[in-house]
Amino acid sequence: MKVKLFTQWKGKNLVCCCPIDNRYCKDGVCEEVEFTLNPYDGIKDCMEGQHTYKRYKGGAMRQIK
Repeated sequence: MKVKLFTQWKGKNLVCCCPIDNRYCKDGVCEEVEFTLNPYDGIKDCMEGQHTYKRYKGGAMRQIK
């Protein structure tokens, strides 16, 4: 999914981050940034990791890690 945002930086610190629809930055201070967001990035590593389960009240299983 592609995302466009207006951002304002002071050194390495992010001061402002707002959607393109919010055009309060009319003085040109904010910079338009477009990036690709992959919400499933790293999910395979997470699913293959070691998981620990424990019995919880009445025999139900609950994931700990």
